[in-house]
Amino acid sequence: QAGVEQLVTWHPEGVSGLDPASGKVYWTVPLKPTGGAAVSMPRRLGSHLFASGYNKIGAMIALSEDRPGARFEWRSGPKDGVYCVNSTPYLLGDTIYAVDIDQSALMGVSMKDGKRLWETRAPTLAREIAERPRVPRHGTAFIVYHPANKQFWLFGEMGDLIIAELSPEGYREVSRAHLLEPTNTTGSRPVLWSHPAFAMKSAFIRNDRELIRVNLGE
Repeated sequence: QAGVEQLVTWHPEGVSGLDPASGKVYWTVPLKPTGGAAVSMPRRLGSHLFASGYNKIGAMIALSEDRPGARFEWRSGPKDGVYCVNSTPYLLGDTIYAVDIDQSALMGVSMKDGKRLWETRAPTLAREIAERPRVPRHGTAFIVYHPANKQFWLFGEMGDLIIAELSPEGYREVSRAHLLEPTNTTGSRPVLWSHPAFAMKSAFIRNDRELIRVNLGE
């Protein structure tokens, strides 16, 4: 930022930019996650940084271009922005792709003003749970972008690995495979909250009983 190397941290008092050599604080914006739970990693794209957490804590932060500094560009409201906790959002083009912890839905959100463009629970909850009259909170999918084919790898809490195309216009599912059974629970539903790792044209995925390698090269 502004030609100065910085370490960006999100902590119980807000988001800060530090000198990585000395620890000197260049700037801080007050964005306090509930209970100090700064779980989801903030994401930067160009001169913008997005951070969010529990209980409708979220904001787009504009980074100064002439010196180390930052300010709020907008803050999330009850019906705009997105509140991701379990998984990290992804910023691409002019859009935030993230899972909202309250709606249990993957969303496309405008980076400009936080307007919600679309949402779907297809990758975040098992179908029978998503179709309940009262949908539970904390539906989860982990998001990884594959720039070579411009597609996303999503790993849902039901144990499904999904290939999808995400755009400002919506969600299009390309492929899905059920790979592992959820071995933990939240509330009354089984969940698998474990981010996969990708290497050697493979996905490495675990639950509480086993670790598997899935060939993605074919």
